[in-house]
Amino acid sequence: MPQAGCAAFVEGSIGYQVGAYRFPAVPVTIDDVGNCLTDLTHDLQQLHRVHTAQPLREGYEGTMILAVGRAGNT
Repeated sequence: MPQAGCAAFVEGSIGYQVGAYRFPAVPVTIDDVGNCLTDLTHDLQQLHRVHTAQPLREGYEGTMILAVGRAGNT
């Protein structure tokens, strides 16, 4: 049975640095997330953009993508 859930993605992120450690990222768009999850979900209900007034850190445009639906494609 598919499980309801949500996932969040950082739109347009190129990654970030913490001290000597680099955390790379792939700069995804809302279309990328929707296209990817369509085949992996049973019921992709919503994709939302969540904006912040100012970026939280360098390498981040200030937008999160929230996907809501049911996991599994059966």
